[in-house]
Amino acid sequence: MKRSRIIVALGLSLSAMVPLVGACGGDDQDRAPAAKGRPRRGSENGSPGNQGGNEEQPKEITTQGQALAVVLGNHETMISEAEAAIPRVTQDSVKVFAQAILEEHAKAKGRLEELMAEKGLAAEKTSVVERLKFNSMASVGHIKNIGRDMIDSAYMTRAINASKNFIEVIDAEIVHVLTDEDVKAEVAQVRALLETEVAEGDRIHGTLPVNSPLLPPGFEDAGLLPPEEPDPGVDPGIDPDLAPPPDPMDPPDPMDPPDPMDPPDVPDDSGL
Repeated sequence: MKRSRIIVALGLSLSAMVPLVGACGGDDQDRAPAAKGRPRRGSENGSPGNQGGNEEQPKEITTQGQALAVVLGNHETMISEAEAAIPRVTQDSVKVFAQAILEEHAKAKGRLEELMAEKGLAAEKTSVVERLKFNSMASVGHIKNIGRDMIDSAYMTRAINASKNFIEVIDAEIVHVLTDEDVKAEVAQVRALLETEVAEGDRIHGTLPVNSPLLPPGFEDAGLLPPEEPDPGVDPGIDPDLAPPPDPMDPPDPMDPPDPMDPPDVPDDSGL
């Protein structure tokens, strides 16, 4: 009898970012005049106050300085989550992926900081960064405490979703406020990095066992697994392959009914 294995499907309940709502005030020099916001679609049946139409949703990232702070904050959260995952993951492919996340985002963060120093640009405070860090702290705690049998899938799911979500943030909230061409090029490079991480993360995640609990070394050999159930009808003390053939002189057991699929013997009337 084959031993069954419990399959546990895990999905992280944490999203990479809370929806961006509410505009920040202030008269910043590099405020983009075209930052009108995203259209907010009504429900198909026309939700109250929206009636199925399009309504402008104010943007929260309204200056280049705020955008720089958010990009730097994303690098920091990706690095901290990879650092938490590397010593705990069990699959080599996941460990290599997490190490690459750490190294690539550290490089990108260093490039952006160097560019900002060269051009005299400063990051500006925004609540988006605070939410990024808050959600990341929860994810780090989850990565550090989840069972070892589920850590690989948990980290991969988090990394993939975080990259996908920040691509959306770049497209919807960041690109419209960038005024410096070199900063635009750097953010485009970050976006391309995130797309690569999503593709590679999906590939690796698809090769993982579906959260199958791993047995400790020697667990099976130590006889700690439940014994296999014997085949009913077979004497457990006799090897079926070595059992002698039935004795033709042994009369059938009257309590043992004949096999209905076994045709009866036909007497030979040939006289031979």
